[in-house]
Amino acid sequence: MDTVKLLHIINKEDKIVPEVVEKSIPEIIGIVEEATKQISKGGRMIYVGAGTAGRLGVLDAAECVPTFGASPETVIAVIAGGYNSISHPTEGAEDSFSSGEAEMDRIAVGRDDIVIGIVASGRAPYVMGALKRAGELKAVTAAIVNVSNPAVRKYCDHLVTLLVGPEVIAGSSRMKAGTSEKLVLNMISTAVFVKLGKVYDNLMIDIRPVNEKLKERMVNIVRKITDVNRDSALSALIEADWNIKAAIIMVLNPMSLENAKNILALCNGNLRCALSKFKK
Repeated sequence: MDTVKLLHIINKEDKIVPEVVEKSIPEIIGIVEEATKQISKGGRMIYVGAGTAGRLGVLDAAECVPTFGASPETVIAVIAGGYNSISHPTEGAEDSFSSGEAEMDRIAVGRDDIVIGIVASGRAPYVMGALKRAGELKAVTAAIVNVSNPAVRKYCDHLVTLLVGPEVIAGSSRMKAGTSEKLVLNMISTAVFVKLGKVYDNLMIDIRPVNEKLKERMVNIVRKITDVNRDSALSALIEADWNIKAAIIMVLNPMSLENAKNILALCNGNLRCALSKFKK
């Protein structure tokens, strides 16, 4: 098979994935609603997986920090074999049911958390052990699978089933299964943080000024929301100690940083709510 034909075959199979994900939106809704509620109470969203699925969980959890300004403790990922498994696969680690249970105890899972297993086969013992123990600890439990009637079902409050069909390379769950899982994780984390007020329209308003690129993005976001020039936006951010939401409030309704922070606190950090306080 020449390269062109090979790539077209892979691409054709990949096109199946978004349609499968779309059909699963009713089930994804339940996870988003539960995760939003749990995080609002101070809980965590915890991904659990092995192999490819575990690495996807690690990636999504890590991205929530720079994208939404979330605390690194708000969305965390647990992977069979530990973080060394990200770059040095330890595929056998997924076979230990008790290790999954023990990990939930180690990270002190509780009733305010939601634990989401990512398990293409629907039966990885490590993930099942983690979900079983999480349920015993009164956490909300969910799983994302790529098979019908998965064994993990009995440990889940919520189940998303993504039947993407056979892989181009048989059994290689890094392909369509992995792509479907990545899309669903994107949807869950993005929707949760939108609902938590971390986004204004389609703009990231809780990013942190950790590098020059992000500082410039913050300046542009202030400009877009307030319609001021670059110098004014930069000045407001500096005055607000790079608190982007406070800077926006201070531009639109001149006040001290302390007052802007107090208004945000009354609105649990929600910018739209804070700005509504000034509408006539």
